[in-house]
Amino acid sequence: MAGTPGRGQQNGDVHVGGNSILEISRWSFEPVQNLGNLISSTTSGFQSQVLGGISGRGSITITVPKTGYTNPIQAGAAPVLNLYADAARLHGFTNMPVSFESAPVKIEINADSAVEITLNFRSKGPFNATGAFAVLGNYNNLLTSSSGT
Repeated sequence: MAGTPGRGQQNGDVHVGGNSILEISRWSFEPVQNLGNLISSTTSGFQSQVLGGISGRGSITITVPKTGYTNPIQAGAAPVLNLYADAARLHGFTNMPVSFESAPVKIEINADSAVEITLNFRSKGPFNATGAFAVLGNYNNLLTSSSGT
């Protein structure tokens, strides 16, 4: 997969239609199981929880060169994220369909450095937790061991 020249894609990438369009320099992700409150005669007045849908939210940071960038994310595109915790890509969250919510931009006016953009997202379907993240079994779309196999 071709990425932005000079960058190693070790932290992850964004795909649209199978094509890698952006490389990730920093990421955070919080898998969530939605809970509903329940109080009934069987809980003796104590609050209990009803398990709901599984989802997640997070952010990715990409660094875009000030010149020469030609692969923008198109509005309405269906991005898929691969987020890795290691250069070998053994531990992370993969094949995660997402919707981007917002995109704060950070730039140093007096520097010739690239533009840093943070894309805040929500997952919108099943995703895979691999390697060390496979311990999050409820959130895993794969049947894997903690070794990722």
